[in-house]
Amino acid sequence: MTLALVALLLLTATAAHAQEPPAPALVAAPTPRGFYFAQHDVVSFGTNEDSFTNATIGARIDYAATPALRIGIEFGYANLEGDPSDRAHSFLGLLQFEGRASLSETWSVPLRIGIGHLASNGAVLRVASGVALKLASRLGLVFEVAPTLFSTRDGVYPAVGPGLELNFRL
Repeated sequence: MTLALVALLLLTATAAHAQEPPAPALVAAPTPRGFYFAQHDVVSFGTNEDSFTNATIGARIDYAATPALRIGIEFGYANLEGDPSDRAHSFLGLLQFEGRASLSETWSVPLRIGIGHLASNGAVLRVASGVALKLASRLGLVFEVAPTLFSTRDGVYPAVGPGLELNFRL
């Protein structure tokens, strides 16, 4: 009798365990390797006593070397605060490295560092992070916050601001 009761309990426990749904995956399929084209905009607000507003708009080609690592080169136009009554215009070239952590099939977190040069001004260092949304199989949208250092003949100027990117896998 005891043996029959133990067997019945084991069968019940095994049947209940077999009916549990599988645990969901924590990390989705990685971003495919290959080339990406991105249109990227950043507005930077100066954070020191000489407050300023700079805007950059550019195009970038990225290569996804691994599912979590990208390297890219960006070329763009920069609208810079010049004299108090005037705006200055310049060309921006930037080399960017990106690591990306997947949160789900559609959401990920990019962490970026870019080193470049602003023509007639000097070096630029941009570090950015935010959220990336996969809109379709080849189309993505990134919202980011981008702290930036602008180096000129007069000094180094820190800035921070929002960025927006639309990217397309080629």
